Amino acid sequence: MLRDLDRLTQKRFDLVVVGGGIYGLFAAWEACRRGLKVCLLEKGDFMGATSSNSLRIVHGGLRYLQHLDFVRMRESIRERRFLMTLAPEFIGALPFVVPTCGWGLRGPTVLKAAMILNDLISMDRNRGIQPQNRIPRGSLITKAECLSKIPGIALQPSLVGGAVWHDGVAWNTERVGFCIMKTCWKQGARFANYVSVRSITKNNGRVQGVEAECQLTGRSLAIHSSAVLNAAGPWVDEVLAQSGLSSAEPYFCGSKAFNLLTKPILKNHAAAIPFQENFRDSEEFLNKGVRHFFIIPWRGHSLIGTRHLPYSGDTANFKITSEDVQLFLNEINRAYPAAALKPVDIARVFGGLVPRRRDSQGDVQLQKSYNLIDHFAEQGIEGLISVVGVKWTTARDVAEKAVRLVLRKLRRKPGGKWPESNEDGELGQRNTSIERESCSSEEGSRNSLSQVASSIATDPMLGETLTPETNVLRAEVIHGIRFEMAQRLTDILFRRTTLGLCGKPNKETIDKCMEIMSRELNWNSHRQEEESKITEQEFSRILPFS
Repeated sequence: MLRDLDRLTQKRFDLVVVGGGIYGLFAAWEACRRGLKVCLLEKGDFMGATSSNSLRIVHGGLRYLQHLDFVRMRESIRERRFLMTLAPEFIGALPFVVPTCGWGLRGPTVLKAAMILNDLISMDRNRGIQPQNRIPRGSLITKAECLSKIPGIALQPSLVGGAVWHDGVAWNTERVGFCIMKTCWKQGARFANYVSVRSITKNNGRVQGVEAECQLTGRSLAIHSSAVLNAAGPWVDEVLAQSGLSSAEPYFCGSKAFNLLTKPILKNHAAAIPFQENFRDSEEFLNKGVRHFFIIPWRGHSLIGTRHLPYSGDTANFKITSEDVQLFLNEINRAYPAAALKPVDIARVFGGLVPRRRDSQGDVQLQKSYNLIDHFAEQGIEGLISVVGVKWTTARDVAEKAVRLVLRKLRRKPGGKWPESNEDGELGQRNTSIERESCSSEEGSRNSLSQVASSIATDPMLGETLTPETNVLRAEVIHGIRFEMAQRLTDILFRRTTLGLCGKPNKETIDKCMEIMSRELNWNSHRQEEESKITEQEFSRILPFS
């Protein structure tokens, strides 16, 4: 994949997708499946904002039993199965344990009924899934078994045992995004990161394309299309406002959501720990009166979350503060003293903005369902659609609904099969497995593996690791630059490799990446200083106590 801005201005597309998070990428994927000519623009880096800051749980919708919302349960179960079938190298099954307490709604009788009902509703949950990732039935465990899986949980009042169910966990969400992109690229889609949409162009009430700007050079771009899908997440209203299309009320109301990556606490099981008593979700049919956080074993650490706080500020100024983190640490330690977490135990913070309900007061209540906006119905603009998604798991399903609306606007048939020539695609209908990507056991596609191996064959030095402290190869950095549009040092550290995924690598590793990128992209000393500054700012953002 090459970042070719000239080409974007020289052809007409059927659809411009604004936003390179998981919703935008799946929208491009679904549009390509249906034969549309697609261009996707991302103002930062692909998978660089909220989509890469999730808790990594690929939910099967168990919690929707509290709402008696079986439709959403079935959607979640179907999409979890789809993702686990599609990307078995990225997404695997993990057992989750929740303590059973007393004999009320949190007791074993109710939890047993929930496990049975969940198993019945998800009877097709393992269809097409590889044996090692299959999801077994839920079960109850004794108090002693619960204590062995969640040491220290005995301090929970009225503990009588636990309930165990399995869900999906994504080990590398960023690589899922890049493999989606590569499949779309082979079907003719074109992508560009660090290109922001300045306005949506219109003529006689119909979309004509977008005016955009390269964030790296300031170059203006006129990109022509018959439709625009605004999938900019927290920036969805900003994209509309720049085109004079603001609504009476914003489509996106933000909740500050964050997860902590900490020292390892649990090894083989994830746990749901109750931490907010007297919590009330107004849409729950069965109110248990408590909110849980999850502790998930992830890449040799524990991933803990998600904590939500109200947010009404500018998206450009969003950040997780040390005060926010300390608040959550205090709650974790009160609910599960065995964790005994201190600021020094935090490897990094994953934070982003997710949509909340406008009318939620006090405790944040999240938006429960996606919002798909047809701007012809709202503002008389034909060919403009916006989407606000709420879940990583169901992004593909929502993207499909958005693309079907686009097709109706373009008066095109819905179609939906990959061409027979897609045998090398990473995520095609006919190709449901993503194979390993690099020689350091990172996940990815056959195509990427071939490109990395080819680079090493040409220059054996590229087969060496960057430093003795990391297993990332020099060839992987080269690959991210030449074939995955890495434009900044942070792109390599956080998304093309896993160097910065679990915390800040040492100075030597960062310097080696800078050296390779400078040579590949002809960076002068001024650009190197700029990249160093941006990188330090990013690490200070994800490490607020440093």
